[in-house]
Amino acid sequence: MPEKATLQRARRDKREGKSPSTQAGEFIHEEIHHIREGKHGVAATLDPERGVVTPNQIILVSNARFTQVGAAGSVAIPAGAEVIDLSS
Repeated sequence: MPEKATLQRARRDKREGKSPSTQAGEFIHEEIHHIREGKHGVAATLDPERGVVTPNQIILVSNARFTQVGAAGSVAIPAGAEVIDLSS
């Protein structure tokens, strides 16, 4: 469930007549913030069955949802997608 502040920002964007993609961007930024905080545990992905941490992963987000996760080079990044490097 999105945080209350994120919902408020998205509603504000809508009231201001901003595009739907800008409104959705509020949810993407929340997810990125959670990743950086370690809430999603995806600075590197972890395979809990094998106990293996895999660096250099690509996480594809569409409509505020993770749609693909995989090794760099194995996930096709759509043309025009915003790329955010969280490696540092």
